Amino acid sequence: MLVDSSGNVSITSDGRTIFDKMDINHPATKMMVEVAKTQDEEVGDGRASCQDSR
Repeated sequence: MLVDSSGNVSITSDGRTIFDKMDINHPATKMMVEVAKTQDEEVGDGRASCQDSR
């Protein structure tokens, strides 16, 4: 659950959504966020490819 400065609430388990909502200033952290976003764009989050092992 994320709450912004205006009090708006977002509930998500998606890392990309969390990164998009965060105000990140540190250069190394910005680079890691860009890597995560690029991975999400290229291969997705893996949920569609997961198979139930039961």
